[in-house]
Amino acid sequence: MMQKPDNTSSTESDEPASRGTEKVPEEAEDMAHVLRRLNAEKEEKRRKNPGLYL
Repeated sequence: MMQKPDNTSSTESDEPASRGTEKVPEEAEDMAHVLRRLNAEKEEKRRKNPGLYL
């Protein structure tokens, strides 16, 4: 993984994990937001009914 320059703050990270589950209006979503949202929805379905995914 590439190191970031020391002059950036930790809140300016480009890593998806650091952004958490930010709510973005659907019309403003970019591909990263869409993928993150779809993965979260998929994990929620698996959490609610784990027997389907054995």
